[in-house]
Amino acid sequence: MSMLSQGCERPPKTSKVRLYGTRFDAYCVGLRLTLMAKDIDFEFALLDMINKPDWYSSVNAIGRIPTIECGDEAVGETLVIYDYLENKFSEKPMRSADPYKRAKDAEIMLRFTEHLGPHIHGMVRAPKDHINSVKSGLQKVNKVLALRATDYFGGSSPNILDFYIWGWVGLLPALYKVHKLDMDCSENDLNKHYIAWLSRMKQHPLVQAERKYVKVDLDIQTQFIQSAIRGKANHLIGY
Repeated sequence: MSMLSQGCERPPKTSKVRLYGTRFDAYCVGLRLTLMAKDIDFEFALLDMINKPDWYSSVNAIGRIPTIECGDEAVGETLVIYDYLENKFSEKPMRSADPYKRAKDAEIMLRFTEHLGPHIHGMVRAPKDHINSVKSGLQKVNKVLALRATDYFGGSSPNILDFYIWGWVGLLPALYKVHKLDMDCSENDLNKHYIAWLSRMKQHPLVQAERKYVKVDLDIQTQFIQSAIRGKANHLIGY
């Protein structure tokens, strides 16, 4: 796998879905899982976020990731992309048909984005400043799972909400390892529903397939985070 960097040519547009992003980005993980779950034939374009090619501004005007491109259509902003994929590729839905349940899932995704995601990201460089907020957030995730009394947020199988949350919490074991943090914060009776969900997600064939697709495991995640802390994030580590 090579990165699309300054000076490289833009990949030609095709009818095939293309996801621009990075291997370790939480948003991209969730979207790759969704694309796989919906059986969408897609290609992943690894973007160099430090030296982005000039043409990327015509794909995403503000230069952010992830971005989905399908022919002449390009869509940015993670939560908007989920809506786009669900509506454009409706043959295999990844959201509840019930309007209320669908709305509650969207509400949880928004709250996670605003209140928990930033603290998980903050743990890369300042774990002590964010670990308590992460603990508190995971307890709230646990309460939702307890109320639903299902194996996954989506019921008997994962849905978009499961994939979205996994994209973030799948980073935690590597963060704990890098910073030598006590993992007891998530391995106690207060979080038993979350822990059971986490175990199911780790073992789910889609999660394993996504990690194999981008060649990522705990050791690779750990090495990547260490490289990011040193100021030279190695997005090709393991290749």
